[in-house]
Amino acid sequence: MLLSKAGYFAVVVVGTLLVAGQARANILVVDDDNVPCFSAPYHNINAALAVAEAGDEIDVCPGLYSEQVVLTKVLTLRGMPVGSQKAVIMPPALPASRPSTIGGKLVAAGILVDAPRVVLDSLVVDMSAANVPGCAPAVAGVYLRDANGLVTNLQVSGAHATAPPDCDTGVGLLIEGGQIGDIFGKPLLGKAVVSLADSTFTNNQKGGVVVLGDRAIVKIRSSQVLGDGTAATEVQNGIELSGGVKARVQDVQLRHFHTTVAGKTATGMLLFGAHKARVRRATITDVQTGVFDVGDGTRVMDSQIGDISSDGIVFLGRKNRALGNLIDVSSVSGVFIDGDRNTVVGGNMSDMPVGVWFFDGQRDRSKGVKTTNVPEAERVGGVRDLTSDAVDPFTLDCAVVADCDDGNPCTVDACDAATGACSYTNVADNTSCADGNVCNGAEVCLEGVCLIGTPLVCVDGNECTTSTCDSALGCQFPPVMDGTPCNGGMGMCVAGVCT
Repeated sequence: MLLSKAGYFAVVVVGTLLVAGQARANILVVDDDNVPCFSAPYHNINAALAVAEAGDEIDVCPGLYSEQVVLTKVLTLRGMPVGSQKAVIMPPALPASRPSTIGGKLVAAGILVDAPRVVLDSLVVDMSAANVPGCAPAVAGVYLRDANGLVTNLQVSGAHATAPPDCDTGVGLLIEGGQIGDIFGKPLLGKAVVSLADSTFTNNQKGGVVVLGDRAIVKIRSSQVLGDGTAATEVQNGIELSGGVKARVQDVQLRHFHTTVAGKTATGMLLFGAHKARVRRATITDVQTGVFDVGDGTRVMDSQIGDISSDGIVFLGRKNRALGNLIDVSSVSGVFIDGDRNTVVGGNMSDMPVGVWFFDGQRDRSKGVKTTNVPEAERVGGVRDLTSDAVDPFTLDCAVVADCDDGNPCTVDACDAATGACSYTNVADNTSCADGNVCNGAEVCLEGVCLIGTPLVCVDGNECTTSTCDSALGCQFPPVMDGTPCNGGMGMCVAGVCT
């Protein structure tokens, strides 16, 4: 079995609790210009968030919302479409970020969820204007950080770095379940139980949906992910499930995933150490590799995979199964197997050099596969260099110190390249963390936090000068215009002196 019964129903339970909570919740309405919601009391989402309480619902009317949204409370954030008009969140910058629970690398997102559970419904997230120039923080359209939730009718596009670097960034939806801290040296584990449905992801630099960590359980259905084809700057994957994720994926459409990077393959779906994932009725077309699985116990069932420039399905592992799939027009093979006790049963394969390629392994088998225009229905052995190195999974591990830059002058950032983990050490208390403006005082660090200073008071008691503060020079007292009355009209100012 993929999950225990409790695990299967966890997403449903989360939704039920949220719906039940909403019966007593406040509903806060947001409209950017009071059209069409003419009586909305809030004109941006953050204004509503500032007064919302746990369990409330924020209804966002159609409009353009130029803001980053950070959810730290149990909430429902729901768009309220009117015809073709929708609520569009388009942040011009991403000032808020969070350290990932896997690796510690910072992640910034248009919607950043750092709450136990949420509902996100009927929202458009356009990341094309967000200005993040490099590798840190990593950029996502929506980031669920150890958060349970229901995500429906979501559209995410344009997650990218402004000058695309050679590092992992730019994901439509990032779901992560990992360690969120420790208690007396023992790990404190988070959890992400998420249901995603009826959503679309396009034009995102690295991929559409990425789910990471053995504390993540997802159900993905009736959603579409489109890649950039050969124009992609990164090796893209449509849906990626990595690091022990438990998942069911069905009725998804994945298209246009190719790369020109030598020795690499883009994938419609990448399973990189997922735990007994189930993929049913997927439609995957115009890709290099349809499904690339590095792991054990995966099932790919009743899916259509076509127009493939490499392999339809790749199994590198044990006890994986391809059942009843239609695989059409492949440049290499329908199913490539390197591992033990893998099975291909039923389905159809057409227009490819090799149907099922048993490259290496024991007790692998195929049964009942119908072939059309396939010169070799089965091949055993042969010469091929296809390993897990051929794929490029998204990772939140650091490689260099720059990957761990938290933007905090009161910490020393470090990267352990061996483990991929970032670490942050507080500088000594009272270390200067000056912001370059002497007018707001001398800032110093205390326990890793930059404390604001005491602003300068620029008053010299001379009515023949003007009191100002220069950010570099401090208090300045330029003279007022000569002839300005002073001393109650009994004198006049000359060169800053009342005479």
